[in-house]
Amino acid sequence: MKKQLYDKITKGEWEVALKKIRQIENKETLDWNVSYWAGMCSYMLKDLVSACSYYKNTVKMINLNNPALATILNALGVAQQESNKLSEAVRTFKKSIKLFESLDVDILNRDDTLQNAHYSLAITYGLQANEEVKIKKGNDLDSLALDHYFQALKLEGDSIEAKVPSILEKIKSNIDGQKLFEQGNVEAVVLRKLRYDNKRFTLYMSSFASQFFKMGHYNEAMKWIKTALSYIDENHSNWNSINEALKRIEKESA
Repeated sequence: MKKQLYDKITKGEWEVALKKIRQIENKETLDWNVSYWAGMCSYMLKDLVSACSYYKNTVKMINLNNPALATILNALGVAQQESNKLSEAVRTFKKSIKLFESLDVDILNRDDTLQNAHYSLAITYGLQANEEVKIKKGNDLDSLALDHYFQALKLEGDSIEAKVPSILEKIKSNIDGQKLFEQGNVEAVVLRKLRYDNKRFTLYMSSFASQFFKMGHYNEAMKWIKTALSYIDENHSNWNSINEALKRIEKESA
């Protein structure tokens, strides 16, 4: 049954999968895997109330030493954020980040949700800042948002750079590849290609720039948005959105 459910979920058949899960739920208690899948399906179907409920139940069921708990908490935080339960989302993302940071390096290398957790927490702080600016808490929350945008960007950048040595070794092992090293800085070329292919890297950099812009630091915003653009071209999926952000910053800082 689990395999059938998983197949439905991987195919994006959220409604069918959730219907089967609820049939199981009427007869027996769900294990944590299936409860998590129910939360995922509910989230994809825009039922945020059910998504939060299933994710919370999953957190209660799963072993505290299970590395998957950090991922589940991150999913719960996203659902809470989109439900406008911002304070709850902040607490959840903080727990997720703390758990991810306590995991060993090998697990972190296999799962990049830590970057997402920092990024989502940054967005949540920004949303809180928008709501609380009238009572003069907005500046502090915006500063926290900036910090977590930076953490997400740094982690993503570190992850990209960590891939370079193994790629260079593969190139060196090839006769044609060896010739490339005679022609220039192959490491720089590889790193640039990895940054180009990683859509999150330029997205995170653009968000970091936008947060500087929101806080009135136009020079920093301009620097980071132009840096983001320097890694991509007009064929990149982030090109239009980053260019629009650049135009807004240029207009305001003129």
